[in-house]
Amino acid sequence: MPPRSLIVSIHDISPFHLHAVQRQVNEMTRLGAARLSLLVIPCHRDVGRLDQHPALVGWLRRWQDEGHEIVLHGWCHALPKEPAKRPFQGGLRRWFYEELYTAREAEFFALDRETAFPLVQQGLSDLATHGLRAKGFVAPAWLLNPQVEEALRAAELLYTTTRTEIVHLPSGTRIPAPSCVWSTRTPWRRGASLAWNALLARRLRKAEPMRIGIHPTDLNSPAVWKQILRTVAAALESRRPEPYGNWVSARFA
Repeated sequence: MPPRSLIVSIHDISPFHLHAVQRQVNEMTRLGAARLSLLVIPCHRDVGRLDQHPALVGWLRRWQDEGHEIVLHGWCHALPKEPAKRPFQGGLRRWFYEELYTAREAEFFALDRETAFPLVQQGLSDLATHGLRAKGFVAPAWLLNPQVEEALRAAELLYTTTRTEIVHLPSGTRIPAPSCVWSTRTPWRRGASLAWNALLARRLRKAEPMRIGIHPTDLNSPAVWKQILRTVAAALESRRPEPYGNWVSARFA
């Protein structure tokens, strides 16, 4: 029986976080996580564009050439500014996810298919212009809806993920796969993340795959970063590092 897989994803890669994600990728590869999923924001908050940062593009190309995976991570990682581009009307649930839970980063949470599709196409085109190939999409904060999934299928993408699932887009198959992920925005979130992920990592010892999601801001908390390193190192003792795209392609070959 082949070893179980470990999928480590580095989120929020953009010019704003270049030094942080460089450190995180370097430390992950030193641990032995030799194949990562790198989640790239093409136009972070409408100003952090890839075409204005050749150093970031060159860095991503080098890692892609070494077997790491490029993943489209939204378009600008922020709520659309124009109300016309937010067709799903409000409500308590929407307010919670857009304002409280994500601090206005849930870019695709309330978009319909017609609004989401051109953003996805634009993002894929932007990556391709720079020689970056993506066959997967992860929405900011993993928040999307069925209409966005339809847009992803229309864009002929292979997969997307939520915080608890991996979705094979061509077939619509949803694979339960909870992800370890940390929140560092406030002290209580950091404390809750440390406690929750200690429990979740133990629960996922026999899961296939095991997922670990890392954000640049995780470096802001020494305790969080130490736990991440420890969790990845422990998982690599019995698991093979593999990007999302490879794992999904093998499962649905």
